[in-house]
Amino acid sequence: MRVALLRAVRCTRRCSSSAPLAALRAAELAHSSTRFDLDIADADAGGHALLGRNGSGKSMIGRALCGDAPIKSGALDRPARTAHVSFEAHEALVREDVTVYEALGKLQTKASKYLAVRFGLHPLLWRPVKAVSTGEIRKVLLARALSARPDLVVLDNAFDGLDAPSRAALAKLLSQMSRGWGDILVRDMPSAKEAARTQLLQVTHRASEILPEVTRLTWMTDEGARTEAAVHDDLEARLLAATSRKDVAPVDDLMRDLGPPLDGDGPLVEARGLGVTTGDTTILRGVDWTVAPGEHWLVAGGNGAGKSTLAALLTRPAGDDGVRWGPAATRSIEGEVRTTRSVAWVSTELHLRAAASSRSARAMLALFGAEDAAPFAAGLGLRDLERPFRALSQGEQKLLLVAAAVAARPRLLVLDEVTQGLDAFQRGRVLALAEAYAARGTLVFVTHHTSEHLRCLTHVLHLVQNDAPVYCGARAAWDPLI
Repeated sequence: MRVALLRAVRCTRRCSSSAPLAALRAAELAHSSTRFDLDIADADAGGHALLGRNGSGKSMIGRALCGDAPIKSGALDRPARTAHVSFEAHEALVREDVTVYEALGKLQTKASKYLAVRFGLHPLLWRPVKAVSTGEIRKVLLARALSARPDLVVLDNAFDGLDAPSRAALAKLLSQMSRGWGDILVRDMPSAKEAARTQLLQVTHRASEILPEVTRLTWMTDEGARTEAAVHDDLEARLLAATSRKDVAPVDDLMRDLGPPLDGDGPLVEARGLGVTTGDTTILRGVDWTVAPGEHWLVAGGNGAGKSTLAALLTRPAGDDGVRWGPAATRSIEGEVRTTRSVAWVSTELHLRAAASSRSARAMLALFGAEDAAPFAAGLGLRDLERPFRALSQGEQKLLLVAAAVAARPRLLVLDEVTQGLDAFQRGRVLALAEAYAARGTLVFVTHHTSEHLRCLTHVLHLVQNDAPVYCGARAAWDPLI
């Protein structure tokens, strides 16, 4: 019997200081038959990073170490005090339907108060979590996880959704935290409890996010797990090599087989005096914006500037009184915004809504009306489309949403932080796909990474929090530092 092949998974606390902080022995994940061993040492030995391609099991390991998911067989030892920052944790926090203040435990600890200040969360304390931006939700999630001062914190693409200043602030905070909470909270004679250190396990696809304190790297491959001493030089190139695949079609071939976008005339977006509010908070104000066919727009701005809200509004076609997707569905809209009916959209908000779907991956490919997107998805490297969408990894889900959007051949393609969760190889492929699509359709592109400012982008709309846009026009005249 199949059940007889599954050994019971044990979960125990460390019994001696010489033992690893956490360990997996002869572990087998739910999606794989490969067994592997993994040791996570104390924070004194330096941080640890878990690397590999989409679907290799990195997130599943992180969830298992935090007690959020079982392993199929083998042995698991982990500390009692863990915290998890991940896409799934982000989704769960939104479902809680609490205020930021409640999510942070009503600021009852010194650590939570300190972190609320460091992440700039005080202006948001009385707002519902689901009413703040994607990047702000990620800050709340990070503050809540770190304020518990766990023995082990798993940071699964924890920098996703954060603007550049927030990424820098988080990296500095994590580096300080790895040296002990006493260094942060109490600078004069900290107690042993306050000086305790938290071990960091980073799961990331970007070499630039790996902290200097990380001393060990574990690469997840088809053969299992391989751990080595961390060498930070040329790590981006190594990540690309480790995630490269040969079972994919060239982007140019995919676009050639796809055919042109649907026909249509006139502007694709017309916004006049557009504003969006939630409660007493202004999200967008005074947006006057027109997107003409053949223009390709970068929507820039920091966390909370309203970029994702605006992107969601673009899914509401002219004459439609409802917003089909996203957080803007529950917000007060002023002014006017008219968009084409031929539009497809990929964003974190859409991904969060779709992530738990029990529909098959094949069925989800028709999300934007594509008649048969399976060959296109296969060309991107997606296989076994009969699996439920929720059984795919975060990166595989994002790639499938991209396939669904592009295969629909929309006149307007809206990509909001589209590379979140993608490994180095697939990130480059999706960016190349966006460039190629711009040659035949119209693109609205949102990103916090300057390295992803595509060459095809011709115009910029620069949003700021609680005010009208500071720039709207040709990219050549735009100053990113305004």
